[in-house]
Amino acid sequence: MAGARRRLALSRAGGQSPNLAYFPTVKKLSLLLLFLFVAAQSAVGAQKPATSAAGPVGGGTKTIQAGPPEKLNQAINVGRVKLKDGTTLKDVALVMFNADTVVLHSSDGDKVVPYELFPDDLQPVLTRARPAVKATVMVKGGYIDPAAQPRPADPTAPLAPPKQIYSGRISLPTGDKATAPLANIRVVAMRPADFAAYDRARQVAHGAEIAAAQQRLLAAGAANDRAGAAAAGAAALRAVYDSFSAPPVPALDMDTTAENGSFRLECDEPQIVIVARAAIASGSSTFHFVWAMPATAGGRTLLDETNIISH
Repeated sequence: MAGARRRLALSRAGGQSPNLAYFPTVKKLSLLLLFLFVAAQSAVGAQKPATSAAGPVGGGTKTIQAGPPEKLNQAINVGRVKLKDGTTLKDVALVMFNADTVVLHSSDGDKVVPYELFPDDLQPVLTRARPAVKATVMVKGGYIDPAAQPRPADPTAPLAPPKQIYSGRISLPTGDKATAPLANIRVVAMRPADFAAYDRARQVAHGAEIAAAQQRLLAAGAANDRAGAAAAGAAALRAVYDSFSAPPVPALDMDTTAENGSFRLECDEPQIVIVARAAIASGSSTFHFVWAMPATAGGRTLLDETNIISH
Protein backbone atom coordinates (compact mmCIF):
# COMPACT_ATOMS: atom_id res chain seq x y z
CA MET A 1 0.00 0.00 0.00
CA ALA A 2 2.84 2.32 0.90
CA GLY A 3 4.57 1.49 -2.44
CA ALA A 4 1.42 2.41 -4.34
CA ARG A 5 1.13 5.75 -2.58
CA ARG A 6 4.82 6.45 -3.41
CA ARG A 7 4.29 5.76 -7.13
CA LEU A 8 1.14 7.92 -7.14
CA ALA A 9 2.97 10.79 -5.48
CA LEU A 10 5.79 10.62 -7.97
CA SER A 11 3.31 10.50 -10.82
CA ARG A 12 1.53 13.60 -9.62
CA ALA A 13 4.77 15.45 -8.96
CA GLY A 14 6.40 14.91 -12.39
CA GLY A 15 3.51 14.01 -14.58
CA GLN A 16 5.52 11.09 -15.94
CA SER A 17 5.80 7.44 -15.47
CA PRO A 18 8.42 6.50 -12.88
CA ASN A 19 10.34 4.55 -15.67
CA LEU A 20 10.80 7.81 -17.69
CA ALA A 21 11.72 10.11 -14.84
CA TYR A 22 15.45 10.03 -15.92
CA PHE A 23 14.94 10.31 -19.74
CA PRO A 24 16.84 13.66 -20.14
CA THR A 25 19.99 12.01 -18.75
CA VAL A 26 19.58 8.97 -21.00
CA LYS A 27 19.05 11.24 -24.05
CA LYS A 28 22.28 13.12 -23.36
CA LEU A 29 24.22 9.89 -23.10
CA SER A 30 22.74 8.65 -26.38
CA LEU A 31 23.67 11.82 -28.24
CA LEU A 32 27.20 11.66 -26.83
CA LEU A 33 27.61 8.05 -28.01
CA LEU A 34 26.27 8.99 -31.46
CA PHE A 35 28.79 11.88 -31.73
CA LEU A 36 31.66 9.59 -30.73
CA PHE A 37 30.58 7.00 -33.31
CA VAL A 38 30.46 9.57 -36.14
CA ALA A 39 33.86 10.98 -35.13
CA ALA A 40 35.34 7.49 -35.10
CA GLN A 41 33.95 6.76 -38.58
CA SER A 42 35.41 10.03 -39.91
CA ALA A 43 38.82 9.16 -38.52
CA VAL A 44 38.70 5.71 -40.13
CA GLY A 45 37.64 7.23 -43.48
CA ALA A 46 40.54 9.71 -43.40
CA GLN A 47 43.00 6.82 -43.12
CA LYS A 48 41.62 4.97 -46.19
CA PRO A 49 43.63 5.43 -49.44
CA ALA A 50 42.17 7.86 -51.96
CA THR A 51 40.80 6.35 -55.16
CA SER A 52 40.65 7.58 -58.73
CA ALA A 53 39.47 6.40 -62.11
CA ALA A 54 42.42 4.05 -62.21
CA GLY A 55 42.04 2.67 -58.65
CA PRO A 56 43.76 3.34 -55.33
CA VAL A 57 46.56 5.90 -55.40
CA GLY A 58 49.82 4.57 -54.02
CA GLY A 59 49.03 0.98 -54.90
CA GLY A 60 51.14 1.01 -58.05
CA THR A 61 48.51 2.69 -60.26
CA LYS A 62 48.60 6.34 -61.35
CA THR A 63 45.61 8.67 -61.43
CA ILE A 64 44.17 9.06 -64.92
CA GLN A 65 43.44 12.59 -66.13
CA ALA A 66 40.22 13.34 -67.95
CA GLY A 67 42.16 14.15 -71.14
CA PRO A 68 45.40 15.58 -72.51
CA PRO A 69 46.29 19.04 -71.11
CA GLU A 70 45.90 20.75 -74.45
CA LYS A 71 42.22 19.71 -74.56
CA LEU A 72 41.34 21.14 -71.16
CA ASN A 73 41.67 24.82 -72.08
CA GLN A 74 38.80 27.23 -71.69
CA ALA A 75 37.41 28.91 -74.80
CA ILE A 76 38.72 32.39 -75.61
CA ASN A 77 36.32 34.68 -77.46
CA VAL A 78 38.15 36.99 -79.86
CA GLY A 79 35.34 38.16 -82.13
CA ARG A 80 36.24 39.05 -85.73
CA VAL A 81 39.60 37.71 -86.97
CA LYS A 82 41.33 38.26 -90.31
CA LEU A 83 43.89 35.51 -90.97
CA LYS A 84 47.14 36.16 -92.79
CA ASP A 85 45.91 34.19 -95.82
CA GLY A 86 43.12 36.77 -96.28
CA THR A 87 40.27 34.74 -94.72
CA THR A 88 37.96 36.73 -92.43
CA LEU A 89 36.13 34.87 -89.65
CA LYS A 90 33.34 36.26 -87.44
CA ASP A 91 32.30 35.42 -83.88
CA VAL A 92 35.49 33.46 -83.29
CA ALA A 93 36.01 31.42 -80.12
CA LEU A 94 39.29 29.61 -79.65
CA VAL A 95 38.33 26.30 -78.05
CA MET A 96 41.38 24.03 -78.18
CA PHE A 97 45.12 24.62 -78.44
CA ASN A 98 47.27 21.89 -79.92
CA ALA A 99 51.01 21.85 -80.53
CA ASP A 100 50.80 23.31 -84.05
CA THR A 101 47.17 24.29 -84.59
CA VAL A 102 44.19 25.93 -82.89
CA VAL A 103 40.62 24.59 -83.08
CA LEU A 104 38.06 27.40 -83.25
CA HIS A 105 34.32 27.94 -83.56
CA SER A 106 33.05 30.72 -85.82
CA SER A 107 29.90 31.76 -87.62
CA ASP A 108 31.24 29.75 -90.60
CA GLY A 109 31.67 26.58 -88.55
CA ASP A 110 34.54 24.81 -86.86
CA LYS A 111 38.05 25.19 -88.28
CA VAL A 112 41.60 24.05 -87.52
CA VAL A 113 44.07 26.90 -88.11
CA PRO A 114 47.89 26.90 -87.76
CA TYR A 115 49.30 29.37 -85.25
CA GLU A 116 51.27 31.26 -87.89
CA LEU A 117 48.10 32.26 -89.81
CA PHE A 118 46.69 34.31 -86.94
CA PRO A 119 47.31 38.10 -86.96
CA ASP A 120 50.19 39.53 -84.99
CA ASP A 121 47.97 41.16 -82.37
CA LEU A 122 46.69 37.71 -81.32
CA GLN A 123 50.08 36.02 -81.17
CA PRO A 124 50.78 36.94 -77.49
CA VAL A 125 47.47 35.36 -76.46
CA LEU A 126 48.20 32.24 -78.51
CA THR A 127 51.70 31.97 -77.09
CA ARG A 128 50.38 31.90 -73.53
CA ALA A 129 47.73 29.29 -74.39
CA ARG A 130 49.92 27.11 -76.62
CA PRO A 131 51.02 23.89 -74.87
CA ALA A 132 54.73 23.49 -74.28
CA VAL A 133 56.56 21.20 -76.67
CA LYS A 134 57.59 18.03 -74.92
CA ALA A 135 61.15 16.93 -75.52
CA THR A 136 61.67 13.30 -76.48
CA VAL A 137 64.64 11.25 -75.43
CA MET A 138 65.68 8.05 -77.15
CA VAL A 139 65.66 5.34 -74.50
CA LYS A 140 66.49 1.68 -74.38
CA GLY A 141 65.32 -0.52 -71.55
CA GLY A 142 64.07 2.49 -69.61
CA TYR A 143 67.45 4.23 -69.60
CA ILE A 144 69.07 6.72 -71.94
CA ASP A 145 70.76 4.75 -74.69
CA PRO A 146 74.39 5.96 -74.90
CA ALA A 147 74.59 4.76 -78.49
CA ALA A 148 71.82 7.20 -79.45
CA GLN A 149 73.52 10.22 -77.94
CA PRO A 150 76.14 12.37 -79.71
CA ARG A 151 79.63 11.49 -78.62
CA PRO A 152 82.24 14.16 -77.94
CA ALA A 153 85.32 14.22 -80.10
CA ASP A 154 88.09 11.92 -78.91
CA PRO A 155 90.98 14.18 -77.85
CA THR A 156 93.39 11.28 -78.37
CA ALA A 157 92.32 10.64 -81.98
CA PRO A 158 94.98 11.53 -84.55
CA LEU A 159 94.46 14.81 -86.34
CA ALA A 160 93.64 14.85 -90.05
CA PRO A 161 96.76 15.31 -92.18
CA PRO A 162 97.29 18.84 -93.47
CA LYS A 163 96.25 19.67 -97.01
CA GLN A 164 98.85 19.19 -99.74
CA ILE A 165 99.59 22.29 -101.82
CA TYR A 166 100.08 22.21 -105.58
CA SER A 167 100.96 25.46 -107.34
CA GLY A 168 101.96 26.30 -110.88
CA ARG A 169 101.60 28.55 -113.89
CA ILE A 170 100.35 28.29 -117.48
CA SER A 171 102.06 30.26 -120.25
CA LEU A 172 102.86 30.06 -123.98
CA PRO A 173 105.68 31.62 -126.06
CA THR A 174 105.02 34.78 -128.04
CA GLY A 175 108.34 34.96 -129.90
CA ASP A 176 111.72 36.47 -129.11
CA LYS A 177 111.94 34.13 -126.10
CA ALA A 178 109.03 35.93 -124.42
CA THR A 179 106.05 34.15 -122.89
CA ALA A 180 102.50 35.24 -122.19
CA PRO A 181 100.54 33.97 -119.16
CA LEU A 182 97.16 32.38 -119.79
CA ALA A 183 94.46 33.78 -117.50
CA ASN A 184 90.96 32.41 -116.75
CA ILE A 185 91.92 28.79 -117.50
CA ARG A 186 90.27 26.12 -115.37
CA VAL A 187 92.73 23.74 -113.72
CA VAL A 188 91.60 20.41 -112.21
CA ALA A 189 93.34 18.06 -109.76
CA MET A 190 92.65 14.30 -110.14
CA ARG A 191 93.93 11.14 -108.54
CA PRO A 192 96.28 9.30 -110.93
CA ALA A 193 94.02 6.22 -110.99
CA ASP A 194 90.93 8.35 -111.69
CA PHE A 195 92.68 10.17 -114.52
CA ALA A 196 93.83 6.86 -116.03
CA ALA A 197 90.20 5.66 -116.17
CA TYR A 198 89.07 9.00 -117.61
CA ASP A 199 91.84 8.92 -120.24
CA ARG A 200 90.99 5.39 -121.35
CA ALA A 201 87.34 6.32 -121.85
CA ARG A 202 88.39 9.45 -123.76
CA GLN A 203 90.60 7.51 -126.16
CA VAL A 204 87.94 4.89 -126.79
CA ALA A 205 85.44 7.60 -127.70
CA HIS A 206 87.75 9.86 -129.75
CA GLY A 207 90.76 7.69 -130.65
CA ALA A 208 89.76 7.14 -134.28
CA GLU A 209 89.24 10.86 -134.92
CA ILE A 210 92.58 11.77 -133.32
CA ALA A 211 94.42 9.06 -135.28
CA ALA A 212 92.93 10.27 -138.58
CA ALA A 213 94.04 13.86 -137.86
CA GLN A 214 97.56 12.68 -137.06
CA GLN A 215 97.70 10.68 -140.30
CA ARG A 216 96.83 13.81 -142.28
CA LEU A 217 99.60 15.68 -140.42
CA LEU A 218 102.15 12.97 -141.29
CA ALA A 219 101.08 12.95 -144.94
CA ALA A 220 101.46 16.73 -145.21
CA GLY A 221 104.90 16.53 -143.65
CA ALA A 222 106.00 13.78 -146.01
CA ALA A 223 104.89 15.91 -148.95
CA ASN A 224 106.79 18.95 -147.65
CA ASP A 225 103.46 20.80 -147.60
CA ARG A 226 104.15 23.38 -144.93
CA ALA A 227 100.78 25.05 -145.18
CA GLY A 228 99.03 21.70 -145.20
CA ALA A 229 101.11 20.49 -142.27
CA ALA A 230 100.24 23.60 -140.25
CA ALA A 231 96.54 23.14 -140.91
CA ALA A 232 96.72 19.41 -140.19
CA GLY A 233 98.63 20.07 -136.95
CA ALA A 234 96.03 22.57 -135.79
CA ALA A 235 93.28 20.07 -136.63
CA ALA A 236 95.06 17.32 -134.67
CA LEU A 237 95.35 19.56 -131.60
CA ARG A 238 91.68 20.50 -131.96
CA ALA A 239 90.74 16.80 -132.01
CA VAL A 240 92.64 16.23 -128.75
CA TYR A 241 91.06 19.37 -127.24
CA ASP A 242 87.57 18.13 -128.14
CA SER A 243 88.29 14.72 -126.62
CA PHE A 244 88.65 16.45 -123.21
CA SER A 245 85.28 18.18 -123.51
CA ALA A 246 83.78 15.93 -120.81
CA PRO A 247 84.58 17.37 -117.34
CA PRO A 248 87.44 15.49 -115.67
CA VAL A 249 85.71 13.74 -112.76
CA PRO A 250 86.01 12.98 -109.96
CA ALA A 251 87.98 16.15 -109.22
CA LEU A 252 89.90 16.63 -105.98
CA ASP A 253 90.06 20.40 -106.38
CA MET A 254 89.67 23.10 -109.05
CA ASP A 255 91.07 26.56 -109.61
CA THR A 256 91.07 29.26 -112.31
CA THR A 257 94.34 30.87 -113.33
CA ALA A 258 94.95 34.46 -112.29
CA GLU A 259 96.07 37.28 -114.58
CA ASN A 260 99.67 36.08 -114.28
CA GLY A 261 98.67 32.51 -115.19
CA SER A 262 99.21 31.12 -111.67
CA PHE A 263 97.02 28.54 -109.95
CA ARG A 264 96.85 26.79 -106.56
CA LEU A 265 95.28 23.42 -105.74
CA GLU A 266 94.75 21.77 -102.35
CA CYS A 267 93.95 18.13 -101.57
CA ASP A 268 94.93 15.24 -99.31
CA GLU A 269 96.75 13.23 -101.99
CA PRO A 270 100.58 13.21 -102.13
CA GLN A 271 100.49 12.86 -105.95
CA ILE A 272 97.95 14.07 -108.49
CA VAL A 273 97.44 14.73 -112.20
CA ILE A 274 96.82 18.36 -113.16
CA VAL A 275 94.45 18.71 -116.12
CA ALA A 276 93.81 21.94 -118.07
CA ARG A 277 92.85 22.99 -121.59
CA ALA A 278 92.86 26.33 -123.39
CA ALA A 279 91.60 27.82 -126.68
CA ILE A 280 93.74 30.80 -127.78
CA ALA A 281 92.64 33.12 -130.59
CA SER A 282 95.38 34.63 -132.72
CA GLY A 283 94.25 36.75 -135.63
CA SER A 284 91.76 34.76 -137.67
CA SER A 285 92.89 31.43 -136.18
CA THR A 286 92.20 29.67 -132.89
CA PHE A 287 94.70 27.27 -131.35
CA HIS A 288 93.75 24.54 -128.90
CA PHE A 289 95.94 23.11 -126.13
CA VAL A 290 95.53 20.42 -123.46
CA TRP A 291 97.75 19.54 -120.48
CA ALA A 292 97.66 16.49 -118.20
CA MET A 293 100.75 16.62 -115.99
CA PRO A 294 101.65 14.42 -112.98
CA ALA A 295 102.60 16.52 -109.96
CA THR A 296 104.03 16.00 -106.49
CA ALA A 297 102.97 17.98 -103.43
CA GLY A 298 105.14 20.96 -102.61
CA GLY A 299 106.49 21.38 -106.14
CA ARG A 300 105.63 23.95 -108.76
CA THR A 301 104.16 22.76 -112.07
CA LEU A 302 104.73 24.79 -115.22
CA LEU A 303 102.37 24.12 -118.10
CA ASP A 304 103.66 25.44 -121.42
CA GLU A 305 104.34 24.44 -125.04
CA THR A 306 106.77 21.68 -123.96
CA ASN A 307 104.22 19.44 -122.26
CA ILE A 308 101.11 19.80 -124.43
CA ILE A 309 99.18 16.56 -125.09
CA SER A 310 99.14 15.74 -128.80
CA HIS A 311 97.22 12.47 -128.87
